[in-house]
Amino acid sequence: MLLFIKMVHENTESGLLKTHPLPETCRLADHNDKDGLVLLKECRRILYVLSNGKDSEGNIIHDDPLIQAIYTDAHIRLKIKWWACILYITYFDDSKEKGY
Repeated sequence: MLLFIKMVHENTESGLLKTHPLPETCRLADHNDKDGLVLLKECRRILYVLSNGKDSEGNIIHDDPLIQAIYTDAHIRLKIKWWACILYITYFDDSKEKGY
């Protein structure tokens, strides 16, 4: 999902696309400041909007059948091993103490 959003962003920025085809709340630049679970939750919302054309309240966000076809049945999966989380947290704590 993010690959297509990034491609649209790059093609719009470079001038290959005259107008941005994605709704404003589903564009890459709108989510650069998010990370972690906030970003994951936002990606799920974006996927829902792009595949259905509506937000969770039923408001129409877009009516582009091509965008709906591209994003229908798309999934976001986040797999994190418990040991990777512990390793990351341990490294992060150590690096703060050492001034990295």
